[in-house]
Amino acid sequence: MEKKVVLCVIDSFNPIVLEDCFRRDWVPALQFLRNNGFYHKDCVSVFPTMTPTAAASIATGHHPDRHGIGGFIWYHPTEKRIVNYGATPMAIKQIGAKQVIKELIYNLNTRHLSPSIPTLYEALNSQGVSSGCINFFVNRGYHSYDAVIPFSLRLLTRFQLKTQSIKGPDELILGKVVCPKWLNPKGAPAAPWNKFGVNDLFSGYALKEMIKKDRLPSFTLAYFPDTDAMAHDHGPMRTHKSIRRVDRQLAGVLNLFGSWDKALEEIAFIVVGDHSQTLIGKSRRHLIDLVEKFDKLDQLRLGSRHQNETLAISPNERMAIVNFPTGDTVIRETVIRILARDYRISQVMWKQGDEYRVVQGGSGRKLAFKPGGNYWDRYNQDWSWHGDLKVLDMRLQDCQLVDGDYPNAFYRVKAALESSPGAVFLSALPGYEFKGEHAPLHPGGGSHGSLHKEDSLVPLIIAGLEKDISNPRITSFMSYLTDHFAVKLEHPQKLKTVT
Repeated sequence: MEKKVVLCVIDSFNPIVLEDCFRRDWVPALQFLRNNGFYHKDCVSVFPTMTPTAAASIATGHHPDRHGIGGFIWYHPTEKRIVNYGATPMAIKQIGAKQVIKELIYNLNTRHLSPSIPTLYEALNSQGVSSGCINFFVNRGYHSYDAVIPFSLRLLTRFQLKTQSIKGPDELILGKVVCPKWLNPKGAPAAPWNKFGVNDLFSGYALKEMIKKDRLPSFTLAYFPDTDAMAHDHGPMRTHKSIRRVDRQLAGVLNLFGSWDKALEEIAFIVVGDHSQTLIGKSRRHLIDLVEKFDKLDQLRLGSRHQNETLAISPNERMAIVNFPTGDTVIRETVIRILARDYRISQVMWKQGDEYRVVQGGSGRKLAFKPGGNYWDRYNQDWSWHGDLKVLDMRLQDCQLVDGDYPNAFYRVKAALESSPGAVFLSALPGYEFKGEHAPLHPGGGSHGSLHKEDSLVPLIIAGLEKDISNPRITSFMSYLTDHFAVKLEHPQKLKTVT
C-alpha cells in the first residue's frame, strides 16, 4: 500500500501573502509542511483562471480544451445558451435558482465535464485505489449519492427541485447537500449563511472526522473556499486572516497523530491554489463595459437561447469570451478591431486557420504562433511564431522562449481558444476587469480570470513524498498521483466500472 495522500486546494491562494505569513510565523502547519518537503512559489494555473475551469484541470490533469469547462460563465454551443454557475445574485434571479443549483450540483460534472477523460477519482478507482472528495465541485466518480437539496433552497425554487442522484468517489462530502450518515453536520458551520457547509471550517472538520473514524481513502481532495471571498472583498494582499484559518484546520489534522512528524509518516500532504487574484482600481474606467461597447449589435441575453443574436458575451471578471453564434466572420473581424483599440485589454486572442493570433490592446502589436517548430518553452513544448513577442511579454534566449508576465502563455492561450472554436478571448491589464450582463464586479477588491501572473501563479507545497514536481502546473497532479499509486492511465473507454 502506498502512503495516503491528501490534496488541499485553497481558493485564491496568493504566493506573496503566504510568504508574508511565513515571515511573521503565522502559519506553523504550512511552515512545517514546507520545511519537510518541496515548495514552489510559481505553480501555474490554467486560462481562464476561474474556479470551475481550474478545478476541472486539477481533477483531470487537462486544460479546458479537453475537459470542456470554459469558465464561470461560458457559451454552450450545443444548447445555444450562456452557462452561468451563479456568479451574482442578479444572475441567479435572471436564470432562476433551480437552474443554477442544477448547473452546480449536476450539470457541471455530468453534462459539462467531458466524459472522454477520467477524473482523478475515476482513474484511481478503476484500478482499486480508493478516493474521496470534500467540498470540491468537480467530483465525478463511480459511486451513486443522493444530493439532498436543503429546505431553504427548495423553498427558493418553489419546491421544484428535489433530491437528485449524482456520481462521486468512494467518500463524497458536499456540505449538507451530500453528507454521509457517519458525519454529524452540526459539527461545523452548515447554515445557509455558511454556504450550507461549503466553507473552510466544515472542510477541515470533515477531513478530521474522516481520519478519526478511519474512513480516509488512499487519496482525498479537500477544498478550502473562503480565501476567495476575502480576496474579492478586501483585495488579494489582505487575505492573511483566511490563510491563517486554513492553517489552523491543517494543524488540527496534524495534531490527530500525536506528533506532526508522525502525521507525515502516515499521510502525505499537497497544498496548492487554484488561482490567485489581482487588485482592481476603484474608478469607472477600470471596468471595461462590453455590453455598452457593442450595444448596436444583437446580444444573447442570460437565461435565453440563441435565436438570431450576433454576439454572446461571457464576462469572467478579468477575462471575457465573445462568441459568434451565427458564425459571422465579418462581425468577428469588426469586434476584434474595436477591442484592439482599448489599452485596458492586454490581449485580444482568436484562432485563424492553424494559427493562434494575439493583439495587444492599444499598441497594435501583433503575434501569431502554432505548435511545432524550432523554439521551445520551459515545458519542452515546441512552437513556431512570427510577430512581436512583447504582446505576451516573452523573450528569446537562444531558441528558448522565456516567460515574463504571462506564464506558459502559448499553451494556455491555445488550450483556451480550442475550448471554444471561433470565439475571441480577452485578458485585461492588472487593475481592470470586464463588465457584462450581471457580471461580478470588484472595484477596490480582488478579481481574477486573466493570463497575467498575478492571477495565474499559486503556491505549491508537497510534504511526505520523496518526489518533487519540476516546473509545476495545476494540471500536474493527475500524472503525479497516478504514478505515486502505480496506476496506469488507460483509455477512458477501458476504465473499469465500479458499482
